[in-house]
Amino acid sequence: RPGTVKIEWEGWGVDTTVGVVLVLIAIFSIAVSLVYQGFLLLRRMPGKISASWRNSRREKGYKALTRGMVAVAAGDAGEARRNADRVSQILNDPPLSMLLSAQAAQLNGDEEAAEQFFKEMTKTKDTAFLGFRGLFNQAMKRKDYKVAFELASKAYQGNPKSSWVAEAFLKLQMRHGIWREAINTHNDMLRNNLLNSKEANHFQSALYYQLAIQSLDSGDKLSAKTDLKASIKKNPGFVPGIVELAKLFLVDGKKQKVAKLIEKAWSINPHPDLAKLYGKTCGSGEKIDQLKHFEKLIIRNSDHLESRIVKARALINAKFWGEARKVLIKETGELVDQDFRAYCMLAELEEKEHGDHKASRKWLDAANKIPQGPLWICRNCGNAVPEWSSFCASCESFNAFVWQHPRHISSNSNGIPLAKNLFTEQKENEAADIEAAQTFSSDNAVTEKNKEQNDQQNAR
Repeated sequence: RPGTVKIEWEGWGVDTTVGVVLVLIAIFSIAVSLVYQGFLLLRRMPGKISASWRNSRREKGYKALTRGMVAVAAGDAGEARRNADRVSQILNDPPLSMLLSAQAAQLNGDEEAAEQFFKEMTKTKDTAFLGFRGLFNQAMKRKDYKVAFELASKAYQGNPKSSWVAEAFLKLQMRHGIWREAINTHNDMLRNNLLNSKEANHFQSALYYQLAIQSLDSGDKLSAKTDLKASIKKNPGFVPGIVELAKLFLVDGKKQKVAKLIEKAWSINPHPDLAKLYGKTCGSGEKIDQLKHFEKLIIRNSDHLESRIVKARALINAKFWGEARKVLIKETGELVDQDFRAYCMLAELEEKEHGDHKASRKWLDAANKIPQGPLWICRNCGNAVPEWSSFCASCESFNAFVWQHPRHISSNSNGIPLAKNLFTEQKENEAADIEAAQTFSSDNAVTEKNKEQNDQQNAR
């Protein structure tokens, strides 16, 4: 139904239809909406322009950072320096620019400048770890182990679950002979799942051994015994620890304890040094009694090479020539074991039983054509020595020696993970620094991206 609308105001009046009024209202609403949208557009325009400018600048900055990191990895000092300057100018992010600047300074050989950058990085929470690591690597490079230890200690306090920090701290503790603290650090690493438990026990066995030797050097035999027992508990077949404890028991006149200790160890890891000490536990000087005594040891691991060597030696000493031959030679005439000591004992048999110098010489000549028995071999570098030591004199690895024939060693055989050479890791550390820096820059890029999204949301 068409209607009319009449408006009167102060002598002024309008008569129209309802349809016209509705059209006018619609036009007015659209106009108001357009004005409001224009107002919002003008209001947001500066923010959008600013955000676009910042995004463009940030993108250029991160491109410069990426190019700088690539230059560092490639060893291009000039390119790294140029991009470090660009990052510093473009990005309002001092930690990132300091990181790249420090790397560039090191490539240029300017260690003093790099040190200043690293020190500045330690003052910022996000880059403190990289700063400490950079300073640590510098200290190691100039062999300033005191400063390196202090830096590793600080880094460890802040990040004990970092594998790199924990390993570096542990190695420096060992270098300084702080064995008790080294054991504590090693236990922390085990709790933080940074180590394989079996390898950790073997490694810790050597740590307790070193602690015991330190106690012996200071005259504390009681503590030494306690630590040696702990060493053997961690690794029941650890020959150096067993030998030292057996020697202490022998000094105390406890031959029975020594015999039991060595018999137990023989079933796990036979070794000539154990056999020598076991011979001292025999109450009689008669060769036949010693043979019977050694039988109690041999039966613990009768199929092992060392057991056959010990048995043959005891039989020769007791003048049981035929029995000794049966231990060393098969019925076919071949040697049971291609071992230098077996050849030498056969030469001795020819001399003592038959007085046959020619046959004896033949066995000795054959012996000279094979490796001279098992030795302590470093798993990391293959260095062979007759006596065990905690550190390899060749590569300075810790607890890397194993008892075996030289022919069994592979040049690329691996030692215990922690037995890396602390003093030849500089290149590895530098590569790790670059990787860590790239990770850090990526994290910052993600943070900046989130910040950008927040800015856009706020602008809306």
